[in-house]
Amino acid sequence: MRWRLVVCVAVCVLALAVAASAQDAFDHTHAAFDKILKANVRNGLVDYDGVKASAPALTAYIKTLGAVTEDQYSPWTINQKLAYWLNLYNACLLDAIVRNWPLKPDAAGNVSPRQIGGLWTNYKWNTIYGPANLHEIDFHYLRKFNAHSWQFGLQRGTKGGPPALAEAFVGPEVDRQLARVEDAWAADPANMKMDAESGQLHVSDFIRLHADDLRAFYFNRALLINQPTEQTVAAGFYVKHRPDDKAGVSAIERLMFSVVWMPYDETLNQAAPAAKAP
Repeated sequence: MRWRLVVCVAVCVLALAVAASAQDAFDHTHAAFDKILKANVRNGLVDYDGVKASAPALTAYIKTLGAVTEDQYSPWTINQKLAYWLNLYNACLLDAIVRNWPLKPDAAGNVSPRQIGGLWTNYKWNTIYGPANLHEIDFHYLRKFNAHSWQFGLQRGTKGGPPALAEAFVGPEVDRQLARVEDAWAADPANMKMDAESGQLHVSDFIRLHADDLRAFYFNRALLINQPTEQTVAAGFYVKHRPDDKAGVSAIERLMFSVVWMPYDETLNQAAPAAKAP
């Protein structure tokens, strides 16, 4: 009987070891995606010609994410899970764009990812919970995390959206990475600026589009003077990110301001091709 017990324990230990090994097999550094981003993202813009050349590696990376099982996923930390979904969304967006590359200019001579029909709904990729499109990854999975800056971690493929990060998101760094992207977006006067003299706060429509998600972090009742929620969120966002603008912040805090919404620049965030070595 004793030898049977020993064999049973050994089998259980082996099974646990195999399961642990399978869980640990996933690369939480997302090195494959990190390599693609480092090679093709410059100053927040994307070299889509380079990404197109890396399409096989991008496809292989997306397949590794889609192959993760719920049993593997379950013991991950919250930030590892968040990094997974952010990277999946961004990799899938790049995949959809390069499948249609090169994009043709519209009648006005502009190129935008919105020219891809059904970009957010018609393309699907395997995920832990089965096939999903970009809209579903955004609304069904990422919103559950309620992370402070997660909306700034999603690539929109647009100049007016969050700047592309030249690295993959990783669990231990994801909070700091998201804060960096948000800060970079806020620092661009094309996205946000204040005319303290007139009291006009100019903010990109990107904030208005995502005001509901940002409300929990930037809604300040002290700034509410019979204004819509999105205007109060915009004011709170400016106060948080531009504390050095004493005059502008003072105008907002004294409620001597109005919000002017600037058009969200939806042209493609395309970088110039990398210079070739001589």
